Amino acid sequence: MAVLSRTERQHAYASVVLDAQLRKQKLSSSDRALATELVYGCLRHAIRLDETALRLADGRKLDPLSLRLLRLGLYQLAFLRIPEHAAVHASVGLAPPERRGLINALLRRFIREGRRLAEPVPGDGAARGLSLLYSHPLWMVERMLARYDEQTVEQALDALNANLGVHLRAEVEPEELIAALAREGHTARAGRLASRAVRLDRFSLLGRDQLFREGRYTPQDEASQTVIELCGAQPGQKVLDLCAAPGNKTTGLARAVGPEGRVTALDLHPTRLGRVPEEARRLGLFNIESRVADATNRRELDRALKDRGEFDLVLVDAPCSALGTLAHSPELKARRVPADIERLAALQLELLQSAVARTAHGGTLVYSVCTLTPEENAGVVAKLLEACPELEPQAFDALGTDWDKIKSAPHEVEILPQLFGTEGFYVARFVRR
Repeated sequence: MAVLSRTERQHAYASVVLDAQLRKQKLSSSDRALATELVYGCLRHAIRLDETALRLADGRKLDPLSLRLLRLGLYQLAFLRIPEHAAVHASVGLAPPERRGLINALLRRFIREGRRLAEPVPGDGAARGLSLLYSHPLWMVERMLARYDEQTVEQALDALNANLGVHLRAEVEPEELIAALAREGHTARAGRLASRAVRLDRFSLLGRDQLFREGRYTPQDEASQTVIELCGAQPGQKVLDLCAAPGNKTTGLARAVGPEGRVTALDLHPTRLGRVPEEARRLGLFNIESRVADATNRRELDRALKDRGEFDLVLVDAPCSALGTLAHSPELKARRVPADIERLAALQLELLQSAVARTAHGGTLVYSVCTLTPEENAGVVAKLLEACPELEPQAFDALGTDWDKIKSAPHEVEILPQLFGTEGFYVARFVRR
C-alpha cells in the first residue's frame, strides 16, 4: 500500500519505489512476487477497478485513500486466487478506523454480487468500452482508433497490460548467457527481434547477481535493443547519442563501433547522465565520453561539442509520452494528458533539427520514441522532412525473419507491443545529403 500511495502522491516511478521497499524488507520469493503483482495489477487496471468501486458506492464520493484500498481488495478478488476473507481483511486492516466500515461493506457487496467488474454500458461506443475494459485513458484509445482498426487497438491495449517478463541484452554470446543463467537455476530463451536479446519469465536478482557485475548482460527491453541494431553502426564510426541517459543504447552503440570508434553521450540531466560512465566501466567500454547540454539550445550544444565536429551517426532517442512502455510503467496512464503529446512533438522536432546540424554529409540520423501516437511518430517525421530538405529517408536493412511485421515504410519501423511481447517503439532513419 505504501508503494501505491507514494507512486500516486509523489508522481514516482512504481518500479523504483517498489524496488526500494523490497530491499528494506526480508521477504520470501513468493511474497516478493505477490507484492509486485499487487502493485502492478492495481496500476494496470486502475480505471476499471475505480469504476467498479464507484458503482458499488452508489454515487457516494470516495476519497483517494479509499479508492486505493478498494483497488487493492478488488484486484485480489477479481484477478487473483486469494481467499475472499484474506483479501477483505488485508484492505480493511490497512484502512484508518473511520474508513474500515465503508471498505468492508463495499468489498463484501462485490463478493455477494458475483465479483463482477464494471462492464461497458449500451451506447458507450468502441473507444469508451475499450478504455474501461483495458483501463487505458479514453483520449489515448481515441487516438489509437484514429490510426488503427479496432482489433489491432484491442490487442495493443491488452499487450500494454501484460507482464513482459525480463529482457536482457547479452554482452557475451546469447547462447553463453543462456547457459550461464541455466547454471544459476534460471530458464532463459533467445528473443525474436534483436540478435542479442535473451528473455526470462522472472529474475529476482536482476541487476544484482554475479553475471551482471561481470558485465555479461544489460537489462533492456528487446524493442529498445532493436533500435540499436536499426542504427546500423559500423566499426570505427563517430557516433552522437543526443538524448543518452541512462545509457543503454549508448553502450550498445559503443560495442557496435568497437575500440576504433567513438560515442559521445549527451544529455540535459547530469545526474542521469552519470550512469553512463558507470555502465561503461561495468561493461569494459572505453570509447564513450559524456557531455551535458540542452540540445534544443544551439549555442549550448555547439559549446558542448565544439571539439567533436560532425558525426557519422546521430541517434535521437527523444523524450516522449512513453505510451509504448505502459506494461513496465503503468503509472503513466494516470499522468499523461493530451496536451503532453503536442508539447513533446514540438520538443522532438527541435531536437531533430539540432541533430541534423551535427550529422555529417552522407551520415545517418536515426529517430526513435517508445510511444504509439502518430503525432510523435510519423507526424514529427513529416515536419522534419519539410523543415530540412537536405534530409532524405534511408531504407532499413531487413532485420530477422519477422521484418515484414514491423516495417511500416522503407525508412520507418513500428513495433507494436502485441507482436513480440515488447514495449511499443517507432524508429525512422535518414541520410543527410
